[in-house]
Amino acid sequence: MAQIAVVGAPDPVLGEVGVAFVVLEDGSDVDADALLAGLREIARSSIADYKAPDRVVVVGRLPLTSMMKVDKRVLAQQAAGETHTNGAQQR
Repeated sequence: MAQIAVVGAPDPVLGEVGVAFVVLEDGSDVDADALLAGLREIARSSIADYKAPDRVVVVGRLPLTSMMKVDKRVLAQQAAGETHTNGAQQR
């Protein structure tokens, strides 16, 4: 992984779930389901299980603000608009 950002997305059952947006290193090819499992394993060692991401989206780049920080508002809008809810996906 080259970059990762996690935002919350609305969920009808839990209220909110974590969605991880991941930029892979050049030339990397990884299964999104395997990536999600690895991220959840890493997260469980540091934070509570319910805080670990429930979905992963592989993107080409993360949106940035004019101050060159990750634009989490844009990511949250993308996460809220996603209809795919069974775990992992790639774009």
